Amino acid sequence: QALGAFPLTRGSGDAALLSYLAPGNYTALIGSSVAGARGVGLLEVYDASLGQGTARLVNLSSRGFAGAGAAVIIPGLVVGSGPVRVLVRAVGPGLAEEGYRPVRPPTVY
Repeated sequence: QALGAFPLTRGSGDAALLSYLAPGNYTALIGSSVAGARGVGLLEVYDASLGQGTARLVNLSSRGFAGAGAAVIIPGLVVGSGPVRVLVRAVGPGLAEEGYRPVRPPTVY
């Protein structure tokens, strides 16, 4: 929540990863690991550096209809001058509270 992200419900099946990314181009595919599964998924990327260093990523998010196989969402991001610490979240089940039919389980490839 310190980064501005809404809280994920414990046990919901939504996923989060906190990691450092070196300068470069990145893509993250969000879909389902279950054949035939379809629904809405949300991929979010937050800058978790909290003022450390000069590299900066403000936020990237992409929401769309996702499923298994070729039915994945493929957003991309670029990290510029130096490594940046990021929080990457794949939200599916948490979107049901907002009235969406979520992709279950959300998988980031």
